[in-house]
Amino acid sequence: MNLFIRILACLLFFSLSTAAQAQFPDRPIRVVVPLAPGGTGDIFMRALSKELGPVWKQPIVIDNKPGAGTTLGAEIVAKAPPDGYTLLLNVVTGSIGQSAYPKLGYDPIRDFAPITLGFQTPFVLAVNPSLPVGSVAELIAYAKANPGKLNFGSGGNGTMSHMSLELLKTVAGIDIVHVPFKGSSPAAAALVGGQLDGMFDAPPAMLPFVKAGKLKALAVTTRTRASSAPQVPTMIEAGLPGYEVGVWFGLVAPANTPADIVQKINADIVRALANPALIESLAQQGMDVRTMRPDEFGAYMRSENVKWTGVVRAAKIRFD
Repeated sequence: MNLFIRILACLLFFSLSTAAQAQFPDRPIRVVVPLAPGGTGDIFMRALSKELGPVWKQPIVIDNKPGAGTTLGAEIVAKAPPDGYTLLLNVVTGSIGQSAYPKLGYDPIRDFAPITLGFQTPFVLAVNPSLPVGSVAELIAYAKANPGKLNFGSGGNGTMSHMSLELLKTVAGIDIVHVPFKGSSPAAAALVGGQLDGMFDAPPAMLPFVKAGKLKALAVTTRTRASSAPQVPTMIEAGLPGYEVGVWFGLVAPANTPADIVQKINADIVRALANPALIESLAQQGMDVRTMRPDEFGAYMRSENVKWTGVVRAAKIRFD
């Protein structure tokens, strides 16, 4: 009798779980994008929502909440009800939050249920043509011969352009001065104008200047070469085996969101991102689509957290 009751309870739980998944979603879904409108992540999420809308048959509300290195928007989702109706476009910079922001009100790993990676994009290491280097090896040699004399810009403290520089300094053992700007565009303008020696930034921001001869591209930061710049070597190919930066964006839900809901969202997103037209459209904007199972994405997030925590601590980065 006890065995029969246990079996009946399991069947009831399974039927209720399946029914809940089949009914999801039955109201609008809010996706918090912790970035300003018009940026790469915002463009991606709006393109993805157009694919998901007909599948979910519910409005998808894109809620831009920029600020505090993406931690402002992340905290909103970390404290939202775990029902699948509030999601976060998680960003690689979230991996530095806990170590760089001592007053962070959430845990970037424990407080989220990973769904899937969405896309990755490399950064380009570019220098002003006046700098007498033509490769990463020459840049490192020049920096070692001139410690503290090179100036590299970024889009701001804690941005991935900044963190890419700090990783280079750590891996290569060199001293380069970081000059933060309020956004990558003014930093790129200063680099082209000769006020900076170099910087890391996304291909759409750097490659037009490279093609015009106004900048020199030394490497891309991902493990494989960028489809938008196949002639440019990777940092690993350039002689830095410990250097890899993939600027990534993915979807997460609040921790304790039911596993069946997470699996359904994952399956729907993976199917949407398999659309060849969407893949091509995103690739033209420097976004390489890449999806994962929830457990794979969770492992990836943890590994990124370990890596960037080490870089933050080595660079002694702290924000109030």
